[in-house]
Amino acid sequence: PTQVLETFSSLVATGLVPNLQDAADLMTVFFQQGGNVGGDALAVVNANAQSWADMGLTASQALSTLDSLQQGTGATATDAAKMLQTFDDALTAAAADPASEQANTLRLMGISNPKDAGAAIGADTIDGFASAFANMPSDQQDLISGLFFGKGGKKFTGAIEGLTTQGGP
Repeated sequence: PTQVLETFSSLVATGLVPNLQDAADLMTVFFQQGGNVGGDALAVVNANAQSWADMGLTASQALSTLDSLQQGTGATATDAAKMLQTFDDALTAAAADPASEQANTLRLMGISNPKDAGAAIGADTIDGFASAFANMPSDQQDLISGLFFGKGGKKFTGAIEGLTTQGGP
């Protein structure tokens, strides 16, 4: 019970949801949709709520993203949250070095990096990346998933194609 309340409080304190009832409703749906595959969802949400707010995501968008990364990969919420953070870090690196592989790849994919202007990534960037990624040849997808999601990224190639911030809890 304490961990549940801490998680709900984190969602409210970061502004990801307006109140405890919304936090409870959202987490209930996330659990019902299988978001707690590894039994780690409460700890992950509690630990990452501020990061997701800083990324410009709502709680629903963040949880939908985690859910879509978990589907079909066997990944835990911890794995999915790390992937999302690695993606955010890659966009930060791309903004810091416009000649980097990440920056060049974003341009090749037709993706504007909001971090170039000092903005948060937001749901539109995640959804746009997934859409562009889905249209890339599979050999390029493997390279791109490693470039933006780290050495474990290849495992998520199929999930990245279906990555979405919509339709979840």
